[in-house]
Amino acid sequence: MSVIGQPLAPPEALPKWRNALGFLVRDHLDITVMEWAKVDQNEITIMWDKPLTRFVLPQGLENLIKEYTLK
Repeated sequence: MSVIGQPLAPPEALPKWRNALGFLVRDHLDITVMEWAKVDQNEITIMWDKPLTRFVLPQGLENLIKEYTLK
């Protein structure tokens, strides 16, 4: 984990994390959404919770990872 919350290890997990998040965004949001800041907070929460059923984040770093991921 980098100091800004970017996942670095294990190296095989990073592409899986990115792919899962990309799929969720494409599946849950309208293609016309141009700015992440305009997405409803409830929708963001739903999308954030889904990958956490399959990925285990380092304990104590969950908020840092969430902040990095949702920027």
